[in-house]
Amino acid sequence: MTTTTITIPSGELPLYYQYPGQSRPQPAYIELAEDGAVTAGWSGEIGNAMPMRVWNGRTLRWAVSPYLSGNELAELIDELRPLLEQMHAGHTVEWDGSNRVGRLTAEARQASEEIRWRCEGAEPSRAAWTAEDWIANSRLAELWPDGQSLDDAADALIGGQGAMRDALRALTRIEYERDPDAVPAHTVQALELDAYDYDRGEERA
Repeated sequence: MTTTTITIPSGELPLYYQYPGQSRPQPAYIELAEDGAVTAGWSGEIGNAMPMRVWNGRTLRWAVSPYLSGNELAELIDELRPLLEQMHAGHTVEWDGSNRVGRLTAEARQASEEIRWRCEGAEPSRAAWTAEDWIANSRLAELWPDGQSLDDAADALIGGQGAMRDALRALTRIEYERDPDAVPAHTVQALELDAYDYDRGEERA
């Protein structure tokens, strides 16, 4: 029995995602489904929650660093291919009277431990920065030149529009709260900051 497909997500950091307001990125994983499909991704759940198919052992997961690059992830999965084949050959799904649950042979359990060990040892070659960290020590006027819209300024920065747009908004508000007169007028106008009292979080009369 062989795995049916191996799908590797694209992108420079394909396993990295951090929800707004969270202090760390989402857990990342490599998983083997009961049909033999191998994929990698990041968990959409906050905390320790997991899908029922993983809880019941129908889908098998191994934690990896969310900072792995696309090339590092592809190399790791290629290295794991024989072990994943061994896992799939020794993995069955059975009805236990209440749920469909996964069962492993002794050989599959051994392969799973080897996969876990190799995943834990796969260190990324570089760290990832959030958009806020990237621009934290920069001057707002340099990041967001006069004459540019928020979208254009964000799109020109490393990281793409979505994350940088939120980071520019946050930096503008931080600097406005610190000293409204020192913030470039076009950024205040774009975000309509002069319509709010940020000391109290209330709209000005």
